[in-house]
Amino acid sequence: MANTRDPQPDDLVTTGESLTMNEAAGLSNDRRVPSPKPTYEELLARVAQLEQQQRAFLREGAQEKEAALRQREERHRLALAAGGMATWDWHVPSGEVVWNDEHFRMLGYEPGSIAPGYHAWADRVHTEDRAATEKLVQANVEQGGEYRSEFRALLADGTVRWIEARGRTERDEAGQPLRQYGVMLDITERKRAEDVLRRYEMLAGHSRDIVLFMRSEDGRILEANAAAQNAYGYSREEMLSLSIRDLRSPDSTLLTNEQMAVADAGGILFETVHRRKNGSTFPVEVSSRGATMDGLDAADSLSEALELSGHRVAVAYDGETGLAKAREVQPEIVLCDIGLPRMDGYSVARALRQEAATASAYLVALTGYAQPEDQRRALGAGFDAHLAKPPDLAALALLLTQAHRGRVLNTVAPS
Repeated sequence: MANTRDPQPDDLVTTGESLTMNEAAGLSNDRRVPSPKPTYEELLARVAQLEQQQRAFLREGAQEKEAALRQREERHRLALAAGGMATWDWHVPSGEVVWNDEHFRMLGYEPGSIAPGYHAWADRVHTEDRAATEKLVQANVEQGGEYRSEFRALLADGTVRWIEARGRTERDEAGQPLRQYGVMLDITERKRAEDVLRRYEMLAGHSRDIVLFMRSEDGRILEANAAAQNAYGYSREEMLSLSIRDLRSPDSTLLTNEQMAVADAGGILFETVHRRKNGSTFPVEVSSRGATMDGLDAADSLSEALELSGHRVAVAYDGETGLAKAREVQPEIVLCDIGLPRMDGYSVARALRQEAATASAYLVALTGYAQPEDQRRALGAGFDAHLAKPPDLAALALLLTQAHRGRVLNTVAPS
């Protein structure tokens, strides 16, 4: 007769297979003799095997995450390159600097032709701009936060380029500067356009004729030259609070909408009667023509710039449509004009924060008003950052870079 004993509850078979409750207790369904207890060495070996399997699983997960991160960084690198954005990453304690290829080219170097470094950059800054620009950079290293600078770069062939730089310095746990990173954008064409605009402003400002800029949809006055202020008797601030209807005599306002529509479509010349602040009237000959300075064309232009930089973009032209589209596409970042029709940007931001699908989106307010109170109001409505219109592409690129690094939260971008 075989020497057997009653099975004990702690007779556990460690085979790596799934066991029934009976088998776990040492009983098999066919009443076979239970396996003996594993030795201490066998248990240790089993634990080591499980730990090895766990480490392998974690390694696989880490490799997948690392591959996804590399893919994301490559997309970001391609987007910056497509947008002509130069980037740098400066490890302050060691002095080691990393440039992307566009950074070399923007300063007139062939990629990889020199070792990236602070002095290689400073040598290209125009001598008239160097002291002030280096002072800004050093102040940012010492104080942290963000900085913005515009300077001229003098290349080896004598070419002068205007460059805008936006950077950010991070500190270590001891409060010492650790690294500074940022973006640069060639703004030479913008500077030339600003020079032309300045000439026109000087002409308008010194003109004896009344010059008014107004918004086509409601006639709101956006700018008025000195001749207009003198003619109507209002200060500039008062003029900017009025519409063109406030300047017309009561009996000449009926055709205002039709005349503005014609002017916006192709231009118009007509005579009418305007009214001064003191109530007196005077005849005027009006020559008016529409020009797109904001609105749909601005949204489309920004969309095209972002798409050229490698981003996927969805556009809406009013608040309600924008909110519906955000629910649909669930964007990572939202650029929202404050002065939207039907539903203003503040209301859009509050609504986005209240919905689970869009609550985590990074919201950037775009507005023509960049006073501290406007910025506080934007942040209070749920925006993460604030940019003045038209948005500076370098500032926007830095925001996108920081958001990509996951380091941006409730900041006011310099304008």
